[in-house]
Amino acid sequence: MKYPRLFTTITVNEPAPGLKTIFNFRVPDQRSGKFSFVSVVVGTDVLAIGSELSYDTKIGEFTKYNAGVNFTKADLVASLTVPLVTFRDI
Repeated sequence: MKYPRLFTTITVNEPAPGLKTIFNFRVPDQRSGKFSFVSVVVGTDVLAIGSELSYDTKIGEFTKYNAGVNFTKADLVASLTVPLVTFRDI
């Protein structure tokens, strides 16, 4: 089993008052044919927005871009994730 060459999660608490940012990325061996991805989430206790971009190292192209939003209250949690672009369809 091969593992990614680099997998990192960076969390920044309070870049602005009440805001939290999480940044993830994974970079595999470029010859492995695996996907590299970058995802970013920014939000508060109530609202968060995020996105993800994927890159196929075998073919050397971006393959998808997704975005999402999350709303949280004491009696409600609602999320929406939308596949904005699948680059192979372009």
